[in-house]
Amino acid sequence: MSGNYYLKLNGTDPAREGFGGASVQPVVLPGQTYKFTGYVKGAVGSTQEQLTIWFETMANVPSYTGTGEWEMIEFTFNGSYGGQLTITADATKTGGLVDWKVDNCKVEKISR
Repeated sequence: MSGNYYLKLNGTDPAREGFGGASVQPVVLPGQTYKFTGYVKGAVGSTQEQLTIWFETMANVPSYTGTGEWEMIEFTFNGSYGGQLTITADATKTGGLVDWKVDNCKVEKISR
């Protein structure tokens, strides 16, 4: 989307569903609310199912389905010491395709 690099989750597995992921430990504090913003682009197809991005304190995990276009995503979460922000991609069928790009991500504090 911009710059020279992005996170790419890509692959297939003929024996089972395709899967890929990454995680990071952002410096966030308990008792404060944060907003994640990023851009995702997923392939379109019958076995390209979903991308999930979440912080471990979230009760509801948002998921996204590929449209073939860059889309902005955002959600809020409560901070915790040592918490992880996780991105995973899953295909739903045997031999499924995982093909996602994630770019321009940021976490910002929105309350005290």
